[in-house]
Amino acid sequence: MRKSALFAFALVVAALVALGLIVLSSASEANGVRLHKDAYFFLKRQFIYLGAGIVVAAVAAVVDYHRWRDVPGLAWFAYIAVAILLLFVFPQLGGRAINGSYRWIKLGPVNLQPSEFAKLMTVIILAVWLDRAAWRVELFVKGLVIPCLLIAVYAGLVIKEPDFGSVMVIGAAGGLVMFVAGVRLRHIIPAGLIGAAAAGGNEHGVGNHGQLLHIEGNDVLGLLFVQDIGNLGNQFVHGDISFMFFYTILCSHSAT
Repeated sequence: MRKSALFAFALVVAALVALGLIVLSSASEANGVRLHKDAYFFLKRQFIYLGAGIVVAAVAAVVDYHRWRDVPGLAWFAYIAVAILLLFVFPQLGGRAINGSYRWIKLGPVNLQPSEFAKLMTVIILAVWLDRAAWRVELFVKGLVIPCLLIAVYAGLVIKEPDFGSVMVIGAAGGLVMFVAGVRLRHIIPAGLIGAAAAGGNEHGVGNHGQLLHIEGNDVLGLLFVQDIGNLGNQFVHGDISFMFFYTILCSHSAT
């Protein structure tokens, strides 16, 4: 990535982080005093996660991503691991509902949302597959059927949570990777329309909240930080505070 583009991207990320901190401070001050006797309790905790995100970003920046690509089976192992995580959000495997949806896995004080990893992993696994397929991406099976099956595994699990918004992101990201890789448009467009119709027809489809890390607090206003930044006015959800910095950093690295 050119330095000018990287600098511009870094400014956008910094602006989103700053905006999130400002809104978080305003939204959580009263609850911080009531629950923890500290008006800036949630803001301080956000800074801890921000610091951890910066460490992750630094490590990602100094490691050549080609090394990850060259590790045999790493992408497929990660793909299967994320699929397994998506299964563990359901009540049959110990998942718990938050605001009516089964989207999180409880890890102590932190609730992990696997669908955010699924978005990133969709891009990675399709890039790996289509790169190795080379000119065969123009073929029906290798260029369309197999990539669509890879997308469908994640989409089918996520829509059952239900999380219609994340399904749309997974499908759109997958379609974009296929287009960039050279898959024929006459293959992509019908498949995309069929997938969108199937997802839209799901009666449990709901809007996406876009959280990677969800830190729970009793009666705390929720803050949807990056993905739904345009809907902040409608997205103060009773019962949670969300953090998206890790996801932003991971996406910025994968985009290089």
